[in-house]
Amino acid sequence: MSEAKPGLRIDKWLWQARFFKTRSLAAKLVQSGKLRLNGELISKPSRVVSEGDVLTFP
Repeated sequence: MSEAKPGLRIDKWLWQARFFKTRSLAAKLVQSGKLRLNGELISKPSRVVSEGDVLTFP
């Protein structure tokens, strides 16, 4: 079996880092398609973010 990349869901990370007041608000931003992870547009809040990743959002 392949090892999963260690990290945290992007919606949880945005909420825990206090960019958003609730996790559902963070998930809405991700689903809107306005968030980039390492330069790639993402639209699923279940994407894993880990140390060294670059996030770009309005």
